[in-house]
Amino acid sequence: MNIDNEPMTAAGVRENGFVRINAEKSYVINGPVADFTAVVGIMDNKPAIFIVEKGAGGLIPGKRLDMVGFDGAAVSGLTLDNCLISEDSVIGPFDDKSV
Repeated sequence: MNIDNEPMTAAGVRENGFVRINAEKSYVINGPVADFTAVVGIMDNKPAIFIVEKGAGGLIPGKRLDMVGFDGAAVSGLTLDNCLISEDSVIGPFDDKSV
């Protein structure tokens, strides 16, 4: 869950059965260790959730952050730099903007 910055800044663009994602995310819980990451963003001008698998090209986990009071939590930033995922890995886009 990312509550520190605007969650809808991730952008997904359809390309031949894939979706290309570009985004910067801060304070992602389990960011450096998760097998899958759910990234909330915009696709077709509507909210969508992108499911990105660990090791996907363009998924760059940041350095694990030291969190006061959360010593056991694996928290980092994430960069998605032209990260390609299958269209099957997208939930949405949704017509309702309250997602």
